[in-house]
Amino acid sequence: MSIPRAGTWILSSSISLARKNLVGDRVHKIFVPGRHFDIIDLGFDAAGDVTAIVLVLLVASLVRYATRPIGAHARRV
Repeated sequence: MSIPRAGTWILSSSISLARKNLVGDRVHKIFVPGRHFDIIDLGFDAAGDVTAIVLVLLVASLVRYATRPIGAHARRV
């Protein structure tokens, strides 16, 4: 199964945003008293990021399906 170009762009930007969120959370924990790095928290962050990426790809797929051309002049893909 190949990912179309639009899907590749959405996937790469989603992963980039997830990584920035992860780094931001770790930096935030450095400056907040009483918070520290926990491997379980890292796992929850990763699970949330994967869930968000799957939802973004699902919504993008639904939008692409809903806006597809319909009729005799529609281009076959």
